[in-house]
Amino acid sequence: MHWAKHTCALIPAFMVLFWIFMFAFSRAFMLYSEYQAEIARLNDDAWLRVKCKDPEFFHNIKQHTDLCLKVEQNARKSCLLVALNTVASTTYLCGYRSCADYLTDAVLWVMGFGLPAVLLISVCLLLFPTVLYPVYSSYLNRMADRRVMALYNAPYGMEHYSASHPRLVYPVIQDMEDAKKLELRRLMIHTDVIHTGFLQLPGTDIRELDLHDVAEVLPDILLEVHLRIEKREDLQALFHLREARLLRFVYASRG
Repeated sequence: MHWAKHTCALIPAFMVLFWIFMFAFSRAFMLYSEYQAEIARLNDDAWLRVKCKDPEFFHNIKQHTDLCLKVEQNARKSCLLVALNTVASTTYLCGYRSCADYLTDAVLWVMGFGLPAVLLISVCLLLFPTVLYPVYSSYLNRMADRRVMALYNAPYGMEHYSASHPRLVYPVIQDMEDAKKLELRRLMIHTDVIHTGFLQLPGTDIRELDLHDVAEVLPDILLEVHLRIEKREDLQALFHLREARLLRFVYASRG
């Protein structure tokens, strides 16, 4: 499989997989950090829990008795569940902060530069279509080339797309004699439209057709195929034209 054929699809897929891996890795690291912090917090509160059980100490802290209640409540919680809850509540698609925070910081940064930043952004927006159009046009041309190659050579034409088609090469008809040398089965018979048209004729078998006789009516058809390929035109309409001409030839030869 040729690498260049799938590069445009592999690069975005690799970027998405890399982002998913980094996102999962960062969440796992946050979970580990929160779990260790929760264990350390429980160890730090161990002395306070013991002192809060002393009635005299509890009476002396007076208005701060809620501290003892909070320490006792935290001691009954699961460290792992607390860490999971913290990670889930602080998980954002943009990283460790929400996307809105990053957007706000970006707007404030742009506003700090004032007029130069506004002019730069305006110039980029104006030039973006100019840069994008040639790239998109080149992409459409490549897609058109591949479609024409698939239509013209399907299923296994031109040395199977010139050794897995590292580049697109179109056949050139030098003269009418070259047209007669082209393989009829590859250019004509393997087209489903042509095949269906012949089967509609009673008693007609494609394999019984004489290649030499049929080739006499092919040059003008093959030349038109070649011209339409150069113009990147859709060959579906041409199939019907080829079908009509061949059917007329078969009727004339039988008549």
